[in-house]
Amino acid sequence: MPYITLTWDHFIIVFFVVVLAYSFIIGKSKTVKLILSGYAAILGAEALGNVINHAAEILNPRLPHMNMVIDPSALIITKISLFVFFMVFLAVKGNFEITMQNRKPAEEFAFTLFFGVLNAIFMITTVLVFISEFTLLLTGKSIFEDNITQMFDQSRLVKIIAVHYHVFLALPVISLIITSFIDNDNS
Repeated sequence: MPYITLTWDHFIIVFFVVVLAYSFIIGKSKTVKLILSGYAAILGAEALGNVINHAAEILNPRLPHMNMVIDPSALIITKISLFVFFMVFLAVKGNFEITMQNRKPAEEFAFTLFFGVLNAIFMITTVLVFISEFTLLLTGKSIFEDNITQMFDQSRLVKIIAVHYHVFLALPVISLIITSFIDNDNS
């Protein structure tokens, strides 16, 4: 019996399909709310993760017996956990609603698919950026750090996302702006 060797490409594809399916479950407006929550969550997770790391660096010389050095992989997990927490909290409990124009069923399906794809790519790119220890708030570090070199070499999808991460992070915002103009013209 043949068996499947799991790769990063398989993981990315499965994650993509799950996020896309979830987008159809929650609908177009909630998917857009999730994308917008994601942008706030990226900044919050990046900033708070850096604050925690900086606090540990400051406290370590003052409290050597506590060994406050944060392992880089622990910082990555912290930032990803914060990102997920902030994103879910804002999407579920955030005090804002997204209202988009109702469309014909085929158009509604197409827009839900479009924003679902953007949402999936956005989440995958964000996690990859955090794994790479690339910082969105400070410059000077490349996304091609040692943390993703192996993934980069093994996965065509990781390579595409890593090379074009800035496009994948900007595309949802650009799409929302264009959609806003289209909806306002049709009102």
